[in-house]
Amino acid sequence: MKLTYEIHHFNPSKGRMQYSSFHCYSVQDAIEKFEAKEFSKTNIRNIKVIETQFIPLNELIELLK
Repeated sequence: MKLTYEIHHFNPSKGRMQYSSFHCYSVQDAIEKFEAKEFSKTNIRNIKVIETQFIPLNELIELLK
């Protein structure tokens, strides 16, 4: 099951902390995607796993009525 991994990291070009989110199968996949964006994993401060649940559109419409 895919989860959302929110990586809190320092962005040296902006001189501040920021978050990047990746929807993937493992924390290792998230780190690889993070590095593919030309960020260094040494700038990672923490990683938060966010469990995501997808609701079919028809169920969502019913909930919003």
